[in-house]
Amino acid sequence: MEVKEIVEQMQREWNEMKATLLGRATEEERKYGTRLGETVAKLDAIGGRLDVLEVKLQRPAAGTKEDKSAPKNAAKTVAFNKFLRQGHEVLNAEERKLLVVADDTSGGFGAPDEFDANIIKGIVLISPVRDLVRIRTTGQRSVRIMKRTGTFAAARTADTATRTETTGLKYGLEEIPADEAYAMVDISLQDLEDNAFDLEGELGGEFSEQFAVLEGKEFVNGTGKGQMEGIMVNAAIAQDTTGDANNLTYSGFVDVSHNIKLGYLANARYLLNLKTLGKARQMVSGLGELLWAPMAAGAPATILGFPYTIVPDLDDVASNKFPVAFGDFKRGYTLVDRVAQQTTRDGVTQMNVGAVRFWSRKRVGGQVVLAEAIRKLKVA
Repeated sequence: MEVKEIVEQMQREWNEMKATLLGRATEEERKYGTRLGETVAKLDAIGGRLDVLEVKLQRPAAGTKEDKSAPKNAAKTVAFNKFLRQGHEVLNAEERKLLVVADDTSGGFGAPDEFDANIIKGIVLISPVRDLVRIRTTGQRSVRIMKRTGTFAAARTADTATRTETTGLKYGLEEIPADEAYAMVDISLQDLEDNAFDLEGELGGEFSEQFAVLEGKEFVNGTGKGQMEGIMVNAAIAQDTTGDANNLTYSGFVDVSHNIKLGYLANARYLLNLKTLGKARQMVSGLGELLWAPMAAGAPATILGFPYTIVPDLDDVASNKFPVAFGDFKRGYTLVDRVAQQTTRDGVTQMNVGAVRFWSRKRVGGQVVLAEAIRKLKVA
């Protein structure tokens, strides 16, 4: 069909050119009493080429015969496509006959299936926590960080007046324990021996993925007891409200980004999930100003001029939920790595059932260390 369309286009253009050439030929006959050889040659050459192309298009495809059984061939095509996409198991009896599929005892045993050594996987939602927060490693069970909890105020005095201490400077201690996370999987020894791909290597990737999922969930809602502390659980993080009991508002986004201290704005960003971002992209102010701005000049898209990160573990928009967080998370949250992922192959514990046990563990902790650097937005 594409070739046919091209030829039709050429035919239209040829008709226009032919009119021009015929006009030229008429002028030549009037002036010289005959058409010039050059004009005649051009007319004959172009017309001849188009005739050849048209004849070729009307021929049957090479190596084929005229189809005298269109319905049967159509059914055969449908059956063949189904076979290619889903295998012979889905074909009904009539479709098998059309494709002349032999059963195993007629020779099918000699035509084995091909195995693709890949695994089809759905997407696992993971929060990019480690890109957002401060990370440090330790060789101890926990990390202690000094924290200023109070400060003094400077004062004026006369040149001979008595000076008194400007009190208020205080320090505290933040302790971040590196608690253990683990995953355990039992796999048949024969499966490990006979599998067509590296199942043991595949497990390592699965363990890593699920540890990342766990960290993302705890970063948002972790209790802080035997696990990371979540930003939505820490009671010291201040909150703003949308002003609407069920929805986000433009003014809510403005409030949460303007009620934080100025010094945190340079590295501040919004956190929200994909559904919430979809709602934010549709919001406008009373003056018609868009809340969300698309990428421009190589700079990423923004919300009210601030970058944002999609965190799937944050709430959807609903009454009394916290779908949005804002702040400088590198100053506000610290994650501590004690032991990187370790995977152990245990071939003894489950030997009585013919299985191999794989253990994977890591020690990691995290908590809010500077609550004033973060704020959260509540639908209320």
